Formats: sequence, structure tokens, C-alpha cells
Amino acid sequence: MGVCRGIAEYFDLNVFRFRLITFILFIFTGLWSVGGLYILAALLMKMEPAATLRNEDDADFYDSYSHSGESAIKKIKKKFDNMERRIQMMEDMVTSREFMN
Repeated sequence: MGVCRGIAEYFDLNVFRFRLITFILFIFTGLWSVGGLYILAALLMKMEPAATLRNEDDADFYDSYSHSGESAIKKIKKKFDNMERRIQMMEDMVTSREFMN
């Protein structure tokens, strides 16, 4: 889930060492304490994009999605509504009498 990597990068620590410490704590303290904290951190931490963001629009979309999935869905719906409107205009043009002649 990237919890160890995220925490290590945030505090500027070595990722391998942080994972090793987490694993050792997991073994010696038991499943419930470290495992519960790990799952809690995974749920609370901001997700990192799976692929690199190519431009500012991608970054804006990712930020809006990671903060509010509902607003991201609204943006996608708006884009598809705009595409549908443009396709309808093209269909009207292609099926018009002027185009047929």
C-alpha cells in the first residue's frame, strides 16, 4: 500500500531501513498493534498516482479526485456531456439536406 515508502519519504529516511524496522516491530509486537497502525495509515494517507502526471490538467484532476471523488465525477460528466453535444451537432450536419446534395 506504500505506507512505509510514504512515511520514509516524508521524513527523508531510507525506505529499506524503515521497512526493516517496521517488519521487526511487526514480529516482536504482534500483528494487531503494528498491523492496525499500518492499515489505519494506509486509509488516512493521500494516495500517490500510479503513473507520472503528464501535464497540469492531469495534476489538477488527480488533486480533485484525491480530495473529492464526487467533484472528479462531476468534471468527467461535464466533459462527456460536452462531447455528446459536439457529436450531436456533427450528426445534425451530416444528416442535413445540405450535406446530402
